[in-house]
Amino acid sequence: MMSVEQIITEENKYIFQVIVVLFVALVANIFQKKVFKSLAEKAKRTSNKWDDAFLISVPNPLSIIIWVTGITFAGEIIQKATEAIILDALAPLRDAIIIASLAWFFVLIIQKIETGYLASGKDIDPTTLDALSKLARISVIIIASLVILQTLGFSISGVLAFGGVGGIAIGFAAKDLLSNFFGGLFIYMDRPFAVGDWIRSPDRELEGVVEKIGW
Repeated sequence: MMSVEQIITEENKYIFQVIVVLFVALVANIFQKKVFKSLAEKAKRTSNKWDDAFLISVPNPLSIIIWVTGITFAGEIIQKATEAIILDALAPLRDAIIIASLAWFFVLIIQKIETGYLASGKDIDPTTLDALSKLARISVIIIASLVILQTLGFSISGVLAFGGVGGIAIGFAAKDLLSNFFGGLFIYMDRPFAVGDWIRSPDRELEGVVEKIGW
């Protein structure tokens, strides 16, 4: 019967290390999901909506971060053993995915907070809450996108410069879409009517109850 030393030689030692790293990532992922699920169940009994939103939003992005970190670490082990040049791209790719996962976490927590406040029955204007939620999510996505581009080696100043020129062309091509967007924004700001109001549009002969205001 072969001993462990005979099975794990210097040539295939890195394979065993990779298996161990991936196994640790698997265990860590299962553990964090169970922990946050248990904490989320306990948090539901409290009136605080922030802890509910946080605990529900964490597991999936954290799962991606754990796996990406584990796979990257395993890739570094393989690279040292095989000197594969292609694996040099793992580090910036890992950073980009982690940033995207963090952005996903913030988007999720914003959505959960919005849902929690709407379900609480408190005297909160749903239109204002929806507008703030969307603006916050858009801000998170834009910031994360710029940071990811910078991480991948793209110049943010160049992207912003292109965005200024390209924005003019896009504006002409999608003027109807932009007019609807800014029209919705002005409705949010001016608030000529609210959800539940009966409104009429004489020029189009439309009338009815406002059920939702949004983009």
